[in-house]
Amino acid sequence: VHAENLAKLGYVALAADVYGQGKRTRHGPDAGVYMNQLNADRALLRDRLAAALAALAGFDRVDPAKLAAIGFCFGGKCVLDMARSGLSILGGVSFHGVYDAPDYASVSPIAARLLVCHGWEDPIAPPEKA
Repeated sequence: VHAENLAKLGYVALAADVYGQGKRTRHGPDAGVYMNQLNADRALLRDRLAAALAALAGFDRVDPAKLAAIGFCFGGKCVLDMARSGLSILGGVSFHGVYDAPDYASVSPIAARLLVCHGWEDPIAPPEKA
């Protein structure tokens, strides 16, 4: 839905399938199975994010020097990981993303401009985890 709304505004948008091969989850006890697999292998997540960004940059109407990322919850974590790993995004917006740092070295300083929108009482990512 968000990618479609961005496209209506004239932007090229890509909704990345970071789980791979059409894997989908539903609400319930197994809802986080694929997310947990990528949380356990953050380098694999970084590589999938890099591949998605490269695919986006390859479209004719895209200026690869003007890429950005938006994500919600796990997607918000992905935005933060893109910035931490030095992927070529100018900016990113993380909505109630998860803060935990990856187990690989982060770039310093982070070049991307970030807007982190987060509820103070979010039980998944409390302020002390920031």
